[in-house]
Amino acid sequence: MLKDNASIKGIVNLVLRDQHGRVKQHKTIRNAVTEDGIAHIIGRMIDTNQDRNGKDGAKQHILPRMMSHMAIGTGNNAATAGASSVVTANTTNRFLQTEIGNRVQVMKDTSRTSDYAAYDLTFPAAPQVDNAANNYNPIEVGQTSIKLATGSNTTGTLRSGMTVTLTDYIPVGTVIGEITNADNGVSTITLLDASGNAQAIQGGPNSDPSGTAVNSASNVTFAYTGVVEALTTGANGHPFRGKAGGTDDDPALAVTDYYAGLRGRVGAYYDTSSSPADVAANSKLAPFVGEDADKPSVNFTQFGTDIDGIFQGTRVGTSIVEDTGTSTEGYHPDENDWNRVSAPVSSGAPNAQRGSKKTGNRIVFIATFKEENPNQATTLVREAGIFNSRIKHRGFDTSTTYAATGIDGSNAGYTAANTEGDLIDAVGGGAQVREFSAGSPRGGEINQTMLCRTTFDVVTKAQLDTLQITWSVQLADQTP
Repeated sequence: MLKDNASIKGIVNLVLRDQHGRVKQHKTIRNAVTEDGIAHIIGRMIDTNQDRNGKDGAKQHILPRMMSHMAIGTGNNAATAGASSVVTANTTNRFLQTEIGNRVQVMKDTSRTSDYAAYDLTFPAAPQVDNAANNYNPIEVGQTSIKLATGSNTTGTLRSGMTVTLTDYIPVGTVIGEITNADNGVSTITLLDASGNAQAIQGGPNSDPSGTAVNSASNVTFAYTGVVEALTTGANGHPFRGKAGGTDDDPALAVTDYYAGLRGRVGAYYDTSSSPADVAANSKLAPFVGEDADKPSVNFTQFGTDIDGIFQGTRVGTSIVEDTGTSTEGYHPDENDWNRVSAPVSSGAPNAQRGSKKTGNRIVFIATFKEENPNQATTLVREAGIFNSRIKHRGFDTSTTYAATGIDGSNAGYTAANTEGDLIDAVGGGAQVREFSAGSPRGGEINQTMLCRTTFDVVTKAQLDTLQITWSVQLADQTP
């Protein structure tokens, strides 16, 4: 239980590396949690439309979108560090002073299972002949791999990490380990079990001994399953989709968003080429998961890095590590689990199930701004923030000078006649703010929230540098 003087504080750690991975700068600073960020936390706790069942469309949970993206900025966008004038972060901020580059997603995986189709590939009967006139068996009992002539079926659809299904011959849960496409025109697809060990092909319905080749054509199903199910309602449900069908303020996601870096499995590689189909079609194919040197071709672009993400953490010495917690949250054991059985508890024995939420007081965001983000020779980074939207506020005016304050988000210096400007609508139905009030977007709807913002001495990011930002937000007891 929180005590009266609980407070929210945070630490930001920045590491700048050159293209060879060598550290160029490293700094640790405090951050500022915004007023709207605190309101967001409260909004995640309160849900007036709560229905424990969660299946009635009219009673679905209505909560603010989670904090999902990190952004960097240049302050007043001055060309040189000497001309810089960065407004100090404060609790009224709603956006960065001048955001630059693409926001980095910190959620581990926002793909939907339906984004990736299952592929039924026909493996021909044994034996087959490779380009060197050697015989080979596509499927053979006892082997820990299957073979198929290299072509668009293998290079265009199959990826490490996909499940492999062949009734009677390949056990449930088998996945692709790696794919080798350089053996006389034949691809070798290695098989692994759930623990990462080699998985042998079984004897089939006739319990054939090891070495027996399957001498009839066989349909093998491949599917990528390492994705998160839809988290919102509707056929296009997606945690970052925004408004149904998309609008100018919050456009819907498209399949090419993988290429744009807006969503996908963080750390995985997506095919951004125009062959064998086209970019839009290829971006929907299952991604490659593995080391950069092992990706199928140079056309594969990595989404984020495998160290990006968001998790609940704790401090161990000078490091922040993931906190697995000591207990879980769920229904009281005397209650009925309404997500499993609709009948009230009086009609049967209690069947409540404990949840899987973790204890702890710290949430950690890690984002990596890779080479080409921003895509300019030199970027003088002076500020960073965390948002619950993948795109920056469309109403943020960077071209108009407001009195003596520029575009810094404050209202100092305004006359009594235009102290805070006209009322503008905020998202949420009826709420309004003054367009010139501290931290407002000065035009249009307020359609996103910034959890926290920090400013720091300039970090000079070259085009091929990477900037990793670890943001730790802690709820701490301040009772004397």
